[in-house]
Amino acid sequence: MSIPLHKKDDLGGRTSSGFKNLLSFLVLKDYASGKLERLATIVALLVNIILWVLVLIKTAGGGKPIPLHYSVIYGIDYVGSSFLLLELPAIGLFLFIVNFYLAAHLSGRERFLSRLVIFTSALLQCFLLLAAFSVLYLNR
Repeated sequence: MSIPLHKKDDLGGRTSSGFKNLLSFLVLKDYASGKLERLATIVALLVNIILWVLVLIKTAGGGKPIPLHYSVIYGIDYVGSSFLLLELPAIGLFLFIVNFYLAAHLSGRERFLSRLVIFTSALLQCFLLLAAFSVLYLNR
């Protein structure tokens, strides 16, 4: 007995079940039945948007060299273009999308893992925001 890889959707087209779960997750139909999951998803997205705004404001002056890393022992030990700051929100957005997809894929089978992934995503966005604040504070 073989299991079909695709299911027919309501419109008669073929849709993969993973993509259907993702669409259902995007409109928060199945996943965000709990307020905490919805809150963690919104917080992760808002923190990433704030991160983009802060970094875009800082890099608006051009690609001038700025200190990007500071250690207590050596002081400033890495200087680079201000455009390198764009890596922080880009990495955050990529990881948010990956975690969002994983949480959507796991929401039907492993509710705990789904919650863990989305809360980890929100925590990761907060850590990236702290990293951006520290670099921006170093460059004031």
